[in-house]
Amino acid sequence: MSEAEDLKKKNEDANAKGYGKTISTEITTLTIVCESGYTYKVRHKDKGKDWSSDKELKSGGRMSFPIATTEEISLNGDGSSDDVKINDTKGYIEYKSGEKEDSFDQSKCNIWANLITWNGDKKAWLLNPVFDSIDKHDALIVPAVTGAECTLTLLKGHSYGRKISNDFTTLRITNNTSYDFPIKTKKDGDWHDQNALKAKASSDFSIRDIEMISLNGGGESDDIKINDDKGYIEYTPAKIKKDMVVYSVGSKVWITQVWWNPTLQNWFGSASQSDINGYDNLILQPTAFDTKNKIITLTISK
Repeated sequence: MSEAEDLKKKNEDANAKGYGKTISTEITTLTIVCESGYTYKVRHKDKGKDWSSDKELKSGGRMSFPIATTEEISLNGDGSSDDVKINDTKGYIEYKSGEKEDSFDQSKCNIWANLITWNGDKKAWLLNPVFDSIDKHDALIVPAVTGAECTLTLLKGHSYGRKISNDFTTLRITNNTSYDFPIKTKKDGDWHDQNALKAKASSDFSIRDIEMISLNGGGESDDIKINDDKGYIEYTPAKIKKDMVVYSVGSKVWITQVWWNPTLQNWFGSASQSDINGYDNLILQPTAFDTKNKIITLTISK
């Protein structure tokens, strides 16, 4: 099974079980806000009905849909991809990309990525951005929840609109496991060996000066990528174990760990669970945004 197909199956399994909350009991409206500079052909499908006719969503515009009765929204007008799907009773809103090809076996499948899910333990909505080519234009979908409205903002390219170094100077990686991790860092296109990240210890990295951090010393996977200018930190695992929110570049899966939310004007983070340096089921998670000391902390734990 290809990486994309494996990810699709994990996503389907998780969504089939549901997340324990009906969305419309708390969020009544889904609003698409266009800030990408492009115009999209938007159609929607209500429960038990056919697709509506196209309407133009121009840059600077917005369209709203009732959560309880809307089933799916197409952002390219054809209803087969670039779609936002609402599962009100199961507690999630997801995005369906166009077909992605796995470079190893050339198989193709659609990638579904969750934008909004209910977290029963935290009693909160988890927000996860997705990057994709939407109607042939690269764009970000950035979710936010304010009161009874869920907003999906479309941004141009892969920029969240704020430099990380405006607010933070240091990325701290804290290792709460009993394992040591060999570390390499990448700057100006070259990889450099660093001291190992020891068990129960932390290492600090300059957000302005480091492009990537390898957690397995190989520099090809288990990598943390810092994109200071565009406002996000992401991670590519060697072997994914549990579906989190992702987007796909070729056959490689990237998980957004930290990002700026332009609607809520705040920094957000999301956990991922994967194999890291050969150790199964480890969690990489943002655990602190310390604006006073300008430190973002990512923690590795079991």
